[in-house]
Amino acid sequence: MANNHSEIERRLWASADELRANSKLKSSEYSVPVLGLSGRGSVRILTGFYQCFTKPDALRKLLTLKSQFGASRFDVRVANGLHFHWKAYFLFTASKATIAIGSSNLTSDGLKSSGEMNLTLSLPRSAAQVGAIHGVFEAEWKRAKPLTATLISEYEKARPKQAGRVI
Repeated sequence: MANNHSEIERRLWASADELRANSKLKSSEYSVPVLGLSGRGSVRILTGFYQCFTKPDALRKLLTLKSQFGASRFDVRVANGLHFHWKAYFLFTASKATIAIGSSNLTSDGLKSSGEMNLTLSLPRSAAQVGAIHGVFEAEWKRAKPLTATLISEYEKARPKQAGRVI
């Protein structure tokens, strides 16, 4: 398991390098999740099946991470709404909140493409705006279904074979 964690940590830092190179976030704004998973924090991912773009293999990888880290450190849920398509990233420290909301996926193309737009807020963690925005996420999180192998299998069977392909 230690080698698995080392590989996961290496990939997390590679993702952080991608953020450094292709976003306007400062390293202090995205290093928290990487340090969290490699040490003491937690990550929660809320995804959806909007237009069947989500790849089943990606969901399986998330489920594997959940099992490796445990749900208290890495949890994944699937939104119930058919049109769930959010892109919101919350990075918290003890005193600060950085929130990015927009259209970009956390991919190289999503971060570099001129067809994407994001708003990044850096506020004191105690700011009312942080509570209001994060409260919307928390409400959706409570309504969402936990990601399971059964849910992935059902989604994969219902997903059209051509879904998510760029023509």
